[in-house]
Amino acid sequence: GLEYGFNEMFFLRGGYVGTNQDEYLYGASFGAGVNLKWGSTIITFDYSWMENEYFDAHQFFTVKFGF
Repeated sequence: GLEYGFNEMFFLRGGYVGTNQDEYLYGASFGAGVNLKWGSTIITFDYSWMENEYFDAHQFFTVKFGF
């Protein structure tokens, strides 16, 4: 996997799971995130997408608050 961060504020991520197994569920994954400062609080928004062989692709949305 790889992650590129710009100014510790914007992030892009990507990855791939490679294996020799005949049946493996996961493959490519992508994501993005942003860190916002609000006073002394840091709010993080993340989105990720993950490929799945047998089901629809998985999507994750995350919101984090740091004090």
